[in-house]
Amino acid sequence: MIKSVTIINYRNKEVKITLTEADPNHGLLISNIDGLGPVKANININEYMISDGGLYNSSKLGIRNIVLDLIFTWAKNIEDTRQLTYEYFPLKRKLTFIVETDNRTLYTEGYVESNEPVIFSDMETTRISILCPDPYFHDWNEKDTLINFSTVESLFEFPFDNNSIDEDLIEFGKISTIREVDFDYKGDATIGCIFKFHCIGHVRNISLYHAEADGYNEEMIFNTDAIESLTGQPLGAGDDLIINTNTGKKSVNLYRGGEYINVLNVLNKTSQWINIYKGYNALAYSAEEGIANLGLEIIYNTIYEGI
Repeated sequence: MIKSVTIINYRNKEVKITLTEADPNHGLLISNIDGLGPVKANININEYMISDGGLYNSSKLGIRNIVLDLIFTWAKNIEDTRQLTYEYFPLKRKLTFIVETDNRTLYTEGYVESNEPVIFSDMETTRISILCPDPYFHDWNEKDTLINFSTVESLFEFPFDNNSIDEDLIEFGKISTIREVDFDYKGDATIGCIFKFHCIGHVRNISLYHAEADGYNEEMIFNTDAIESLTGQPLGAGDDLIINTNTGKKSVNLYRGGEYINVLNVLNKTSQWINIYKGYNALAYSAEEGIANLGLEIIYNTIYEGI
């Protein structure tokens, strides 16, 4: 069940419309919302010229169109309430649309296409159309999920007794580099993510895999020798290699000395941009040299097809 809708306008002012509130102070009631389900897919199929059927070519999702039907109440007066919608839904401007349900709070961002009030009526209403370039909803409470391949294993406990003045028998902690990890992605749709390799020493030629039970089905290979050719220094301590596989943002950058350097050419031409899929995912990485000097963070945002 939908509990509320919150609108944050381009000036960061917000209004929350609770569906169970009969007489809100702002004077806005929601009578209907269209465009909260999955967006219609555009399927491209080429029909055969001399036989039945056709051949699938490609598919993609279109933009999301959210349409709000609002009723004006006498909380202030009808005119003030109507003009309030011009403040929170200004034409052409960007806004954030947040929907709270019983089990999650999701958001999307869009631009106001139209605000069409019905003025000459016993019950004044308006219909507001919002076009969202991103067809998916995102988790409002968990903007990004971070998976860290480098962890510290806790070994320090009380009480303790070293029992030696010559040897270090007690370890307070041990740094271990995990080279593979699996996790369950709860979203509805396939997404890209950000891979951030951090070096604490010399590293050469990195491979990143998306592994399944029957072997690797996606692989990205980074020829780091090209970094030395480009910058004059090999990949080493303090360097970050940052890979973004999100649609429309695909990139490979080296972060060194406080600046980002485009090093897309280090990616092997046979590589595939690695995605995260609904359900079980297994990721792993390796290096020809210096694997112990390499840590990895994965950052992604959970997305949903609809409310």
